[in-house]
Amino acid sequence: MYTSFYINNLNNVLTELSDKKDFFFVKIRDELTRLVSLDDPLAKCQGAVAYLGLTGDKYINESNVDRLAELVFWDIKSKFLNKNSSTDSFQANPSTEGSTDVNLPEKVSVIVKELTSRINTSTGDSSADKVYLDTIKKYPWNNSSKLKPTISQVKSSLDSSMFGFSDIKEKILSSVASYLRTGNLDFNLGLVGSPGVGKSFFAEELSKALGRKFVRISLGGLNEPVEIKGLNRGYKSSLPGRIIRGIIDCGENNPVILLDEIDKITINSNGQSPADCLLELLDNSHKKSFVDNYLEVPVDLSKVIFICTANSIDNISSALRSRINFITIPDYSIEEKVGIANNFLIPKNLQSTGLFAKEIYLDQDFLHKMVARSNESGVRKLNNKLNELFSYAVYSLDCSLCDDIFYVNNSVLDKVFGSEENLNNLKDYVL
Repeated sequence: MYTSFYINNLNNVLTELSDKKDFFFVKIRDELTRLVSLDDPLAKCQGAVAYLGLTGDKYINESNVDRLAELVFWDIKSKFLNKNSSTDSFQANPSTEGSTDVNLPEKVSVIVKELTSRINTSTGDSSADKVYLDTIKKYPWNNSSKLKPTISQVKSSLDSSMFGFSDIKEKILSSVASYLRTGNLDFNLGLVGSPGVGKSFFAEELSKALGRKFVRISLGGLNEPVEIKGLNRGYKSSLPGRIIRGIIDCGENNPVILLDEIDKITINSNGQSPADCLLELLDNSHKKSFVDNYLEVPVDLSKVIFICTANSIDNISSALRSRINFITIPDYSIEEKVGIANNFLIPKNLQSTGLFAKEIYLDQDFLHKMVARSNESGVRKLNNKLNELFSYAVYSLDCSLCDDIFYVNNSVLDKVFGSEENLNNLKDYVL
């Protein structure tokens, strides 16, 4: 029933591995090429059994081709994710400790020299000046990611790490393609959708595909403009705003910055809101000379890619909406959730829990049941439940509560989700 699905996916994995030179990937590619090329079902079984390290003739049966193809697929994807977690396809350059006096902008260099002279001749407390001097020298004024992937490389990277999203990826890649060709970054992306549909994940994967550092700034509940623009040095507790701090921390001046939950910004008791600062920050004509209240010198943010996320745009002012190109991410269908689970969530959770693919039997019918019982727009709860299920499988196997294989059945699902009766009673109260 599932053979064509998994064989096709194994062929897709082969495509992903085609340009890899690392010995780890070459070894997997060679083994997988031999396995996929076998025509005889029994030979496929024998090849899969050998690859997975299974013992016993009970697996060498034509009826097991689907199951073994599934196990090989999950096993390879989990290894692929594990390897990529330490060596990304477009790994950004290591960050430096900060700028030196030699490569500081002229205006900043003058300030540094004046402050250094004042600190050296001062007899009083100069700790505030020292902190400011350290901050301004740490800012990566001229340190950028030098990687310049082609649009086809960016597309390939997104396709390999994200299931579906074809229309969404096409819209975003259209903007990115123009930027990669011209170098003009004249757009701010906005992703709108229900919780759990992958808005933040999409932003992070785009940063990896572009070879950029990733900075996440949560705006939910934020009500003070100084969080964005920084606090003037005249105050005792002064410090730069979150944008500048994020760039300093990542060590590069052209990261992808995620402005998360932009629709949940609030107003403080004085009637002020960080949204007013975002109007300046996201105005393309002002990005080259953004002034943080703490630094008090213009900073060029024109190389930064800003991506905003929101559950709804209803609470965002029209002025701010006009500065952002919002793209709606729809809720997933059941089949899309199953596809995401097979391609990413299951391999990821196998790797994170230490469970081997050959140690668990999760039939596709039961995976469909898990998706249905998750009862959500995205896949966040499904991911958590898979992690809970696999952790329980590890516990059961290591405590010898089951045989060599952990079988997922209705009673196991009831343990993870609660009984059907409780589910029906609670369904009306799920937000």
